Amino acid sequence: MNRKTTKKVDESTLTTLCAVCRGAFLDAKGVHLRRADHRQLVKDVCTYCQTRYGFDYYVQPIVRKSKMTGKENRRETEPA
Repeated sequence: MNRKTTKKVDESTLTTLCAVCRGAFLDAKGVHLRRADHRQLVKDVCTYCQTRYGFDYYVQPIVRKSKMTGKENRRETEPA
């Protein structure tokens, strides 16, 4: 993937997170955070705590790929 290609992002995952709530998401396994706009200057109210201000993030689940080695693949494809 090069710089000119863009990744499709589900807009429904757009969430505003303050620094404290962002830390909780970073500690959680299976979730990937990505800033929506790195040039964002105005902070919004946090979606979760609704007391502090933060930036917009895309919250995306991490897709785990199955780990199959070459030996396992060969065993399945070789005739018995």
